Amino acid sequence: MKHFTRLSLFTFILFLCRTVAFADDNHGGMVKGKITTSDGKPAAYISVSIEQAKRGSITDDDGNYSIKNIPAGHWTLKVNAVGVAPIEKVIDIVEGETLNADFVISETAQQLQEVIVNANRNKAASQSSDYVAKLPLSSTENSQVYTVIPKELLARQLTFNVSDALKNAAGVTQLWEAVGRAGIGGAYYSLRGFGTQVKARNGMVSNANTEIDASSIENVEVIKGPSATLFGNNITSYGGLINVVTKKPYKTFGGELTYAGGSYGLNRLSFDVNTPLDQDGDVLFRINGSYNKQNTFQDFGFNKRYFVAPSLSYKVNDKLSFNFDAQIMSATNAGGSTITYFLPPSQLKSTIEGLLLSGIKDQSVVDQIMAAYPKNMEEAYGTDRADKLNLDYKRAFYTNDIKNTMSEADFYGQMNYKISSDWTSQTNVSINTNSSEGYMPFFYLIPNLVPNILTSAAAGAPSFGQGGADYLARMVWKPVGSQTIAEAQQNFIGDFQIGSLRNRFVGGIDYYMNNYNMNYINPTGNIFGIPYQDAFDVVPTTGSIPNYLNFNGAKVDSLFAVSQLSSSNYPAKTYSYSAYANDVLNVTDRLLVSAGLRVDRFENKGTYDATTASYYGKFGQTAFSPKFGLIYQIVKEQVSLFGNYQNGFTNQTGTDFNGKTFKPEQANQWEGGVKLDAAHGRISGTVSYYDIKVKDIVRADPDHANFSIQNGTQQSKGFEANITAAPVNGLNVIAGYAYNNSKYINSSDDVNGLRPVTAGAKNMANFWVSYLVPKGVIRNVGIGFGGNYVGDSYTVNSRTDGQFILPAYTVLNATVFYDEPKFSISAKLNNLTNKHYWIGYTTMNPQMLRQFVGSISFKF
Repeated sequence: MKHFTRLSLFTFILFLCRTVAFADDNHGGMVKGKITTSDGKPAAYISVSIEQAKRGSITDDDGNYSIKNIPAGHWTLKVNAVGVAPIEKVIDIVEGETLNADFVISETAQQLQEVIVNANRNKAASQSSDYVAKLPLSSTENSQVYTVIPKELLARQLTFNVSDALKNAAGVTQLWEAVGRAGIGGAYYSLRGFGTQVKARNGMVSNANTEIDASSIENVEVIKGPSATLFGNNITSYGGLINVVTKKPYKTFGGELTYAGGSYGLNRLSFDVNTPLDQDGDVLFRINGSYNKQNTFQDFGFNKRYFVAPSLSYKVNDKLSFNFDAQIMSATNAGGSTITYFLPPSQLKSTIEGLLLSGIKDQSVVDQIMAAYPKNMEEAYGTDRADKLNLDYKRAFYTNDIKNTMSEADFYGQMNYKISSDWTSQTNVSINTNSSEGYMPFFYLIPNLVPNILTSAAAGAPSFGQGGADYLARMVWKPVGSQTIAEAQQNFIGDFQIGSLRNRFVGGIDYYMNNYNMNYINPTGNIFGIPYQDAFDVVPTTGSIPNYLNFNGAKVDSLFAVSQLSSSNYPAKTYSYSAYANDVLNVTDRLLVSAGLRVDRFENKGTYDATTASYYGKFGQTAFSPKFGLIYQIVKEQVSLFGNYQNGFTNQTGTDFNGKTFKPEQANQWEGGVKLDAAHGRISGTVSYYDIKVKDIVRADPDHANFSIQNGTQQSKGFEANITAAPVNGLNVIAGYAYNNSKYINSSDDVNGLRPVTAGAKNMANFWVSYLVPKGVIRNVGIGFGGNYVGDSYTVNSRTDGQFILPAYTVLNATVFYDEPKFSISAKLNNLTNKHYWIGYTTMNPQMLRQFVGSISFKF
């Protein structure tokens, strides 16, 4: 890939533009209409096509379709879908005119619903999305790379949360599980070398702070690369964003009730009920929900979660409609996982030197002793790998009454108004509130040098001893607070002609508000007699631990009652006011060019001072975020060459040594590749190479202590490939590979040229293969097998402390299922080989061992 440079991409773009002079433009006429079932209900998701002209459409929820840009002439219009009797009608298209053509299929609404359910059985993945471009573009018309993970795949895999769903997306790995802390307690993932969280729901803000339940999910979308132009910088990272699309009401009564149980105390009940509320099907209601209880694989720890998500749609008339939905959840965690931090040698060095000096008094003697001080993580801990540590994998080191609770509520509303045949007004409002309180445990792995030097110094013969880490400091704090986020967005969406050129346009304004207020309450304990914030006690990492059960709710209460507490309050109010526009232009029927721009005004009201009841340190910044894209369809609507430029930004406050005000940090991506969507959706995929460069990073000023300078740079480039295929009926294949090379380019000497710990692994791969027997004696019996490979990653990576590695791992899973229209039974084994592995950044968090899961669903 080293030969894929910006110059070659630029040459490729010039070549595509040169083809415009030799291409034909087609504008022609239009046909539209409505398809209904034999009992008068709308027929959704029916294919309507003119095969000779290579034009087609799919009916929407109301049975409506439209096909534009049909050349004038005599054509055959065909209505077709799996399991539906085909219908053909001869039509005459006149240049610049619209023809109405309605159809009635022979199936009833109930029969059609069953056909759709059966057809979806072979659906491994769908690339359909109205959110990625805020326009209804197909994958081969969109220059941005994205992955859609549909609910059908989640059901096949017995996947109950977003973190497990994301294992199907190339280049996404989890860095940290959700901890349930208000504002920032959601799971973290690595995406194209940058940390990101799930902060979008239906394209709008929704800051998840616990694991997101899958019961209300229609799709999970991974939208890759800096995406601030259309989504702003509040819900995106430089690697991209994760958008959860929720289930919507439909026009017939139906639903599903599912129970799942399994190893480590898994008990789960979920439901999905849909019903029309009026005779005409203009008012529709759907409600999803679940109760989920899961223990950890260790001796203590659990998560208990309640979740409900109602949704309502109201079609006022053919022009005006409303959609409303909400999700309300509460969760209680006891630990959740053993999150273990490190005390790197550099962090301890000055403390140890100070203790020695206080006893010995002679600096030269202390210097002689400190000359033997461990120089890096491997010397201090006896290893630089998590799998070589002497730490019991199955022990939690806390009890179930050290717990925290969180609650979250999301409300979303949308109004769609059809201004004309070419223009639609879309108004979106989203409100997210979350809060948390309670104790949260965490741990520090203590190198043996600490007790060795303290004991030996007291005996008069100071020594650091041999490297190793046989002690664990048990820590606890109490974060209490809440967050409220609101977003309002007005979009105008158009599909229109300028001369012979088709334009698909979205433009809008966006308002974002974040009101955050967290208070961190910290006790003071000690580590081997050294005062240390949040410390409870120190225990051995393995073997007999007489005081193991002392780390419990009652004793933590006592610590907070007798300890000198400190409190850190972090209130903040920020606002963003934005305007944006993006246009996708069909230069020809195969060459598409897109361009967009966002103007963003950020206002930080500053830090609140309760003593004066006022804010200080307020500031504001204006940022511009452009994007460009090119698509050339080598095979129309099936194979595309694409290139894109995308931008992201992060607001920065402060000034440098010379008083110069910092400007927004910027990330710029160049990307090119190939997209495939062929054989009527049976095979689709993307291969791409990207290069993201972040500039204007604020870092410590090497020449002026206590000042910062804005000249840091980080680069992240790599290769991604993914494919989804259904080559024969019943067989589904998903596979992906990603390589990422991320490093600091202009930073402190300690990390310059090194990989950030938030970048995750360089190499990642995922695959899943499933087969459902379509006919015969064992019809509807299926099996599935797949897994993930994640390469080595760093939890410490610097020249001062060296490296500490979370080793590469391969985790395999398998399912077996029996699926009928009215019920299904499934079983799954997660982590077939009982692999011990860790995730984390700056931490090491052990992951679930082998687990059995069984499920039964009743459909109505």
